[in-house]
Amino acid sequence: MKLPAEYYPTPPALAKKMMSKIDWLRVVHMLEPSAGTGNLIEAARRARYISGISCGDKDKWNAIDCVELDENLRHILTGNGLRVVASDFLQFDTPKRYDLIAMNPPFSDGDKHLLKALGMIARGGQVICLLNAETLRNPYTNTRGLLVRRLDELGADIEHIDDAFKDADRRADVDVAMVYVRIEPDDTHSDILENLKQGWQRSEKQEDEWQETHLANADVLKALVDQYKLEAAAGVKLIDEFDALTRTALRDEDDCPFMELKLRDKECGGGVNGYLRMLRKKYWSALLQTKQFTSLLTGNLQGEYRARLEELRDYDISLPNIYQMLMDINARMLRSLEETILALFEKLTYEHSMGCEKNIHYFNGWKTNKAYVINKKVIMPTYGTEWSKSGGSWRIWYFGYEVIEKLADIEKVLTYLDTGGTEGDALPEILERAKKAQQSKDIDCKYFRLTFYQKGTCHLTFKDAELLKKFNIFGCQRKGWLPPSYGKTAYSDMGGSEQAVVDAFEGAKSYERTMSNAGYYFFDAKQVLMLEAPKE
Repeated sequence: MKLPAEYYPTPPALAKKMMSKIDWLRVVHMLEPSAGTGNLIEAARRARYISGISCGDKDKWNAIDCVELDENLRHILTGNGLRVVASDFLQFDTPKRYDLIAMNPPFSDGDKHLLKALGMIARGGQVICLLNAETLRNPYTNTRGLLVRRLDELGADIEHIDDAFKDADRRADVDVAMVYVRIEPDDTHSDILENLKQGWQRSEKQEDEWQETHLANADVLKALVDQYKLEAAAGVKLIDEFDALTRTALRDEDDCPFMELKLRDKECGGGVNGYLRMLRKKYWSALLQTKQFTSLLTGNLQGEYRARLEELRDYDISLPNIYQMLMDINARMLRSLEETILALFEKLTYEHSMGCEKNIHYFNGWKTNKAYVINKKVIMPTYGTEWSKSGGSWRIWYFGYEVIEKLADIEKVLTYLDTGGTEGDALPEILERAKKAQQSKDIDCKYFRLTFYQKGTCHLTFKDAELLKKFNIFGCQRKGWLPPSYGKTAYSDMGGSEQAVVDAFEGAKSYERTMSNAGYYFFDAKQVLMLEAPKE
């Protein structure tokens, strides 16, 4: 049999070396564009089998296509049970995608073959190729120059091997370059999305003006609404295109479509409306997970709104709808936080007094003698906190869940009263750092300092006296311990009994300072989410 002039079968040792480069976890479909008698294919089968990826027998991996120009060699390949899908690789045109192209192309035009292979895996895959080393060393043609630049762009792994075919079945005095390229799949590219983005124009000018009037955090919400609209349009376009295609094409001999488009969540229904219900849930969930909400919502409210996502998926993602939801959250949060504040008053005083009165200061309240304010320093029990002895000293081994939860509620209340004005690390991170550093005293948190004692107590010292005062005013007003005129009427205009309560609570001079800074101590709850009320 007369062999082609440029037929140089890959020596087994070199084929093995080439296959050792491959990440076989990423390979299902393989192409050998200059297959010869199948040396590279046999090496690939062995390497895949050894890697443990094969389904049992190395000879059963049949997801391999061959291309071979020589007719005699094509007969040999088919006789060995291999699938020859074309004769001329440079003319080979297929929509099929390959995970691996392994090749030992003719040395005279290896540059053209490798460029073609790189184009075929542009969306992701691996190429291993043997080239005449001179192709890269002397890029005197436009094609060679293009190849060298492309390999550089892709960060190709190139290894030069001298006298690679010296001991081969068909010897050649040539140095080769073993080129390995791996292109990661671009799973994010979408022609539908790109086309929509290029033609995307915001036509709802009134909505822009509305959000500028009503929402101080407009940039974040505007971006969220725009992204939702883009994703909704892309999904609707995909569904419409798919439906149109399967009505007119992509059908088998029985006129049944080859494919079907299904939504993962069957409860949402199908088609465009089902898709939009799933998408809305995603974006309402994203909104509820933004920092301004997670830093303020107490645990019970977070659970409530997670449960409410099923209802929200029927409401479109628009700025007016978001505003209404924020107002609803704000009202519910206010009620929840009021309950939390009042509960904390009880926890930080009577329930946690531990037989002493250091936690609170009593005053003669409005219509009651049970009024009190929280002192700068309070003592709490540390249920569940475990200590261990190391190096002769005791250190905290584990913070009790109840302690962390209670401290987190205090922090959320103070964040609410502070309207998010103080920056600082999250409480769990601070406690974890303290545990690793074996620190139990003077742990600096955003709003307070903590000292833990082995006897089972935690001393909490508030850092901001004005914020603590705001805490006390808020709680005492909700409990009805301050006169209804408190914060509304000057001290001199109060009646005697009202003045007596103010005197006991803070004194006339302190009250004057309170009134002079009324915007801080008495605030619109909408400020919590940085919302402005709609203009009439």
